[in-house]
Amino acid sequence: KSSLELTHPEDRHLLKNLYQNLRECKTKNATIEKRNIRKDDTVIKVRLNISVFTSDKAGQPLEYILTIEDITSQTQDADIKHLQENLKTSEERFQTLLNNSIDYVYRHNLQTGHYEFSSPSLEKIVGYNTQEFLNLSNEEVLATVHPEDLPKLQTDLANIIKQGKGSAE
Repeated sequence: KSSLELTHPEDRHLLKNLYQNLRECKTKNATIEKRNIRKDDTVIKVRLNISVFTSDKAGQPLEYILTIEDITSQTQDADIKHLQENLKTSEERFQTLLNNSIDYVYRHNLQTGHYEFSSPSLEKIVGYNTQEFLNLSNEEVLATVHPEDLPKLQTDLANIIKQGKGSAE
């Protein structure tokens, strides 16, 4: 197969432009990154380096020398790094939202029975600082609930534990 046939259809324009620039003597060497299709139809990312090896008297290229390097893992690593950076940015935005919310947000581990996260608005709402609250037992937390609200809250919590999700007010 020709190098054009081995090139992913969406990247063929890159290869065509490269060869045109070499033929028109706009460049004597170039590097592009493109996708190739292997015999088993898997797609890999490659870096193609090409240089004019010999030219005729008019300067027209007669022969090229090229190398093709499989950079699939490098680009996957770069993609992973990019995703990690996006995740970090998203987490920072979410943390900013939590830290500045007037609502009280917390995470309670139903398996261990411990509170794992508590937003800063906790202190304004219940008077405990975050560390004090995270160290409270379930019984101590329930003791902060008004006695008239406790039966409904306990029913809501039992449903949350049973279903694995839900809300309680």
